[in-house]
Amino acid sequence: MTTTNPTIVDSLHATEAAARHDDGIQAKDLRRAAWACSLGSALEYYDFALYTLASALIFGPLFFPEQTPEMRLIASFGTYFLGFAVRLRLKESPTFVKIQEHKRTLDNPLKTVLTHSRRTLLIGVGLRLAENGGSSIYQAPAVSFIVGVIGLEGPVGVITLICAAAVGACTVPVAGKLSDRFGRVAVYRAFAFLQLALAFPVWWVLSQGEVVASVIAISIALGIGTWGRFGTQAALMPELFGAGHRYMGVSVAREASAAVAGGIAPMVGAGIIAAVVALNPDDPQAATGAWFPIACYLALLTLTTIYTTFKTLETLNRDLDDPRDAAHASPAAF
Repeated sequence: MTTTNPTIVDSLHATEAAARHDDGIQAKDLRRAAWACSLGSALEYYDFALYTLASALIFGPLFFPEQTPEMRLIASFGTYFLGFAVRLRLKESPTFVKIQEHKRTLDNPLKTVLTHSRRTLLIGVGLRLAENGGSSIYQAPAVSFIVGVIGLEGPVGVITLICAAAVGACTVPVAGKLSDRFGRVAVYRAFAFLQLALAFPVWWVLSQGEVVASVIAISIALGIGTWGRFGTQAALMPELFGAGHRYMGVSVAREASAAVAGGIAPMVGAGIIAAVVALNPDDPQAATGAWFPIACYLALLTLTTIYTTFKTLETLNRDLDDPRDAAHASPAAF
């Protein structure tokens, strides 16, 4: 059971009413935060997409054929610098400012997370499996499948991901708005069910070798089914953790899930294709049949996330100043 210092709770709650009237937030600060997050995330996504594509289509040698491995590494680090530069003028959240003013920051937030927030961490990882795994599957194995296995020619992989990104850019704010109205968990679960429903039809379409149909299929599956959870996740994940260790909790949950889902997705996809070919050595088109087990892998990740949503408390209207995790907060804290 989590032990909470009552002094922290009393201190934060005592300033809550005044903060609601004068929290120092101005419209220009909100606009700056929105633009900084959007541009920073766009640059971060470009870096992520670049390396997933490189693992699928060997884009590294194509983009930097004359460079040494060291220079390629420096070029990739440059994208991180741009994202960092965009965030330099971004202000801290009002909740964190209050904690600093009351000198209630934790000396070791990682220890607090691992000691008192293990259940919340597991929920965060479970929620992310389908989103992170699905995102990697559609960006790496799917693109590799339609280009390397099915044999679609031209820049179809790049075009597909650009279209999916355009669809996702429209989906994410809509999903966030829906979660503000209907609840974080309900909307998150709905998009997970959508991804599950699309898994097998989309991968079957990819196996047919139709360029336009493949672009549309991945754009819908990735841009809506998978990235629709981004708009909800941005609110749901932080609201799961208490104020004093929120950033650390979200970071650990996101990175842990990335390691066990998205990080190994390209390897799993390549392994499935190789296994299907090995089991059918006399069939030159055997690799085409890999669509079904890959869809099963995606469905497994999605079912895990759907199950996790039924173990997740609704966090809409939660008191963000509460130092306790949502799982340990009283109903009055919502």
